[in-house]
Amino acid sequence: MEVKPASFPHERRNHVLLTWAQSMNGKIGYKVPSSYENPHVFRGQLKISSKESFRMTHGLRSLFDAIMVGSNTVRNDNPSLTCRYPCPENSNCLAPVSMQPIPIIIDSHLSLNYATLKVMDLARRGLTKAPWVVVAPSVLQRKTTDAQLQERWNCIEYCGGRIFVRDQEHPNNWNDYVSLKELQSNGASRIMVEGGATLLEKALESNSFDSLVVTIAPKMFSSEETVGISYQKYLDLNHASWIPCGSDILLTTYEHFPIDLFTLEYNRSKI
Repeated sequence: MEVKPASFPHERRNHVLLTWAQSMNGKIGYKVPSSYENPHVFRGQLKISSKESFRMTHGLRSLFDAIMVGSNTVRNDNPSLTCRYPCPENSNCLAPVSMQPIPIIIDSHLSLNYATLKVMDLARRGLTKAPWVVVAPSVLQRKTTDAQLQERWNCIEYCGGRIFVRDQEHPNNWNDYVSLKELQSNGASRIMVEGGATLLEKALESNSFDSLVVTIAPKMFSSEETVGISYQKYLDLNHASWIPCGSDILLTTYEHFPIDLFTLEYNRSKI
């Protein structure tokens, strides 16, 4: 599949960006540990990108309406999914709530322990926007008799979050799997899909995206502990651009990538 050059979505319009950081051998994160059933066990994020790329990512986040991740990414990393400004390296240096993207979690079975998640804590304290969670229709049916599901549902709504029940249990189309049309019609027009591997590969397979930004770092990681993504088999990247960013290289399909994101000199308010 040939990937056509894309225009950066400065104005508010429906737009899906797939973005991730990877090593030279294609690794993007840790494998889900065998102890994932323990809700208090978080492996942590695999450190891949350079300081410059990290700043660029937070610049992108300031210009998008939402960040989408899968449940395994949350289970492994317990990410904050925030925009930090002006010092992304400082986890306490949060941009104003108006600049924060909506965290979107694809959690088909509502399997995460939401009471322990950073996104929930930040939302409860009014520092970020509350998360949106996409679930399968079976969750809606089961929660009336499953106390744990009901507790998780209530936890999300209590902090101001929203739960979207997709139409099908196991849709083949990625757009239906993440309820893309409903998310965008509710205000999450520009969405950054940041992982993990399963969610990204589903999007690549179904050609359900508008653009790519891939950070490639000069590192190598063991296949025993990490997972990777192979996008070359899905895409013809003849029209992609390659941009140096610190010690990393960015692969992007944007025709005019906003280079000022490297220094965080970006527009501080979403249009």
